[in-house]
Amino acid sequence: MITQEKNYFVIPYEGGRLAFAITARKTKEQTPVILYAGGEHALFHRNEEETVILDYLDNRARKMLLTAKGVAVVEIDPKTEKMVRQYPVLLKIVDKLPEFDLEQKASK
Repeated sequence: MITQEKNYFVIPYEGGRLAFAITARKTKEQTPVILYAGGEHALFHRNEEETVILDYLDNRARKMLLTAKGVAVVEIDPKTEKMVRQYPVLLKIVDKLPEFDLEQKASK
């Protein structure tokens, strides 16, 4: 399943690392990876069955992603505004993001 994350925050922290605060999902992450090719979108593979499009990255986030020493994801429950989970994510800088079927994209 492909979902779109519209409301997220990019949080820089010490050592050139970044955290993405996103809406909590019901499933658990498994071998999470963010693919980034330098543009305004990144693909976050949470597990084998779920990919999250991090849409419309601002210029600051784009620059930080290209030089990040590490990335983490923090999932926040939108009702309680409390952290549900946090975990490190492998960041892969790629030449081009894989194509995805927009018909399958479910807006989150």
